[in-house]
Amino acid sequence: MKHNNLVKLIGATFISPVLSLYTEFCDRGSLCYVLRRDSIPLSWSLRIGFLTGLANGLAYLHHCQIVHGRLNSSNCVISDKWTCKITDYGLDNLIWSNDFEKHKTFLDKPENLPYIPPEYRDYKETLFVPAVDIYSFGTIMWETASRSDPSQDDEFVADPMYNHPELPTKRRFETDVKYEVATVPPFEEYNNLMESCWSENTLRPNLSAIIEWLTKFYPKNIGVDEDTILTKEYAKCLESIIEDRTQALRSEQKMADTLLNSMLPKQVVEMLRHGENVPPEAFEQCTIYFSDIVGFTTISSSSTPFEVVEFLNKLYTQFDDIIDRYDVYKVETIGDAYMVASGVPRRNGERHAIAIADMSLDLVNVSHSFVIPHKPEEPLKIRVGLHSDKNIVNF
Repeated sequence: MKHNNLVKLIGATFISPVLSLYTEFCDRGSLCYVLRRDSIPLSWSLRIGFLTGLANGLAYLHHCQIVHGRLNSSNCVISDKWTCKITDYGLDNLIWSNDFEKHKTFLDKPENLPYIPPEYRDYKETLFVPAVDIYSFGTIMWETASRSDPSQDDEFVADPMYNHPELPTKRRFETDVKYEVATVPPFEEYNNLMESCWSENTLRPNLSAIIEWLTKFYPKNIGVDEDTILTKEYAKCLESIIEDRTQALRSEQKMADTLLNSMLPKQVVEMLRHGENVPPEAFEQCTIYFSDIVGFTTISSSSTPFEVVEFLNKLYTQFDDIIDRYDVYKVETIGDAYMVASGVPRRNGERHAIAIADMSLDLVNVSHSFVIPHKPEEPLKIRVGLHSDKNIVNF
């Protein structure tokens, strides 16, 4: 059998009791894999292309008097040119001893139930007719729209012997519209076709009607290779995702830089980025500032952890704004302790003492007017100490 939407059988070997089949390789994996990976961008023209290929392959099988009977998204595979091909067909007599075994091995896996019509789910009916594949096609339509596992749908789980998954909403259809190139199919018409595939056996549409509906939204382009169009479209989708992720990476990098620069001097950060060692360095003169909050232990004991965090965050945010005006470097904050240095790691001659002293006066003034959020009546006092001397810095 030869058709563009059927996986080619190359050969078979039988070494009892193992039968090995050699088939065409489709390197993009199963349709199930492609649909359920959110990282793979799928526009609607790609998805309708998958369904059209699947319908064409089924139509050829039915024309050859072959009913698949085990159709699901796992035995449909995607080629390197984004063509959907059907596998696991036409070798019933070689693989299974009878129709019941073929049916049972498929139904024994609970995830396969949504692909089988309710009248076949109790193992009693084993005579497969083309309408069985139409029902399976309807479930793959659902999976194509929702990009999720039909066996986990709440509506199906409520009664797996008789129910089908709940119809996708309009919002579900438009989830991937960001990467859309072709028009999203009208969800009501799509759902109507899907639902008709799940109707009573004799009321299900034939494949000619299904293909006619699908080609309205996936017309063949005269003189243009469809596979090339799909590949180009996928490339555009990937470009969009790459751009988004690059922007997200830049944002994360900016946040990391901000955090790093708040912990280490900029020149030290640059040296570390370039893989350079930062050796200890001696400074002949510098001034260090230390402060803490008077009565902080008492305040903390009568406050909740969130109140303490809010209090310190508000106070030291104001302190940080002030020290930005001076030639100083904030070394660290530990609890209520605040440490600032001048003259290190950037030397500034004899200005270090003046910078720290002026900054200290500003910080004391701010603390006098600061209002503790959860204790507005309690005045805030800080204890400040300054010291000038030689120093050795090791980052």
